Amino acid sequence: MANRIVQFLAMVSGSFLPLTCGINLGWPSPFLPKLQEPDSQIPMNSDEASWVAVMPLIGGPFGAFLGALLVDKLGRKNLLLTQGPLIALSFLIMAFFNNIWVLCVIRFIVGSAEGAIYTALPIYYGEIADPKIRGILGSSLAVSALMGNLLINVIGSYLSLFWSSIISGGFALIHFFTFVWMPESPYFLIKKGLLEEAKASLTKLRGEFDTKEFDEIKNAVKRQEACEKSKFLDLVTVKSNRKAMGIFIILTLTNKVTGMTPVMFYTVKIFTEADGILDPVSSVFSFNMVGLIGTILALFIIDRFGRRPLMLFSAFGCCFALLGEAIFFMIKIYLEEYLEYVQWLPLVSLMAFNLIFCLGLAFGPVLFLSELFPTSVKANALGAAETISVTLGTAISKIFHYLTDAYGMVVPFWSFAVCTALAGYLIFLVVPETKGKTLEEIQLDLIGQRDDEHREKQGQKV
Repeated sequence: MANRIVQFLAMVSGSFLPLTCGINLGWPSPFLPKLQEPDSQIPMNSDEASWVAVMPLIGGPFGAFLGALLVDKLGRKNLLLTQGPLIALSFLIMAFFNNIWVLCVIRFIVGSAEGAIYTALPIYYGEIADPKIRGILGSSLAVSALMGNLLINVIGSYLSLFWSSIISGGFALIHFFTFVWMPESPYFLIKKGLLEEAKASLTKLRGEFDTKEFDEIKNAVKRQEACEKSKFLDLVTVKSNRKAMGIFIILTLTNKVTGMTPVMFYTVKIFTEADGILDPVSSVFSFNMVGLIGTILALFIIDRFGRRPLMLFSAFGCCFALLGEAIFFMIKIYLEEYLEYVQWLPLVSLMAFNLIFCLGLAFGPVLFLSELFPTSVKANALGAAETISVTLGTAISKIFHYLTDAYGMVVPFWSFAVCTALAGYLIFLVVPETKGKTLEEIQLDLIGQRDDEHREKQGQKV
């Protein structure tokens, strides 16, 4: 444990950025209902509120591609350090300027920062981590985002927009003043030819210098740089990258079709319409707390049980939980005389949904992204991945808004349940296991080289 202390410190410090992303993403749940009230300080109708909600998702691709351009120029660490002050300034402006246009622009800017963060931070964690704890570091992004979501739902229920914004900006500054002391990725330093700096970084991360690991990293970077030119089209023209992108798209599709993004945006609204056994604020707190517990639990089991089993359990478990929610709203509409017997169902179903989601799908796409792509294309891959993720999230959030306005909650939850089951089957067919493998071993698996080497060795034994 002692030789990994710097890796864990980097994880804790880096986590303040996804925490602020979670705050920004969960912000609509406590605040949009307030802002649509007659005496609102920022008057808006339902459609305007839906656009305020999805602004971070619209801003995400811009930040993702900017991050992809800069992460191999500025470095993983330096790019991440620029995001804290930007987010802090954005929340400060939100605190003092209360109108819908400023609100949209600020949420767009923080969403852009989120795109850059989710491009650079998975790369950073993947490249500094010991293979035995890479799952913990990678999945910590989801823990932090869930903590941010829970935090804004709590403070947003009791504090004003002004104080909530001030507190949120403070977390971004904590990141800056702590992360500045963390080491840069040795992969990046080797990529730039800074071998002595790379040795110092690896020594700081591992507690001692490991010549064998340093040579492995250096050879991996050299092989990847030689085999694959760093072009965006390499994501589809190189077979191993194409496999990796296909795996990511399936995981992200599953993540999004569960409906978790609109559920986070409209948690208060969903529980208000359900009118269950607890008031909406208590229900939202319970919902987010269970999700946080699930994500923390995932940190301790991801490197024990593996990625693939957790993804499958999470997908099919979410399907059954969503069915419970859909059945409740059907009973509420068509079998109202039985409603008193199932008042517990919406809270229990959504809590189970969040718990199971956080055990796998919450961190799956980001974790696999940090593992599947070679150094030469990793920045472009994460930029494209974030764009795909937020585009799907925006589309599904808007579809949820229109479907609920037209048909209530029944159709969206039935749709989410069916789509999640189909996506889970795709995970079963396509997604591999990466537990305990080095980044180089994963790459060799994708290009098929390890299989060839294994067959050669078997032939030699015979």
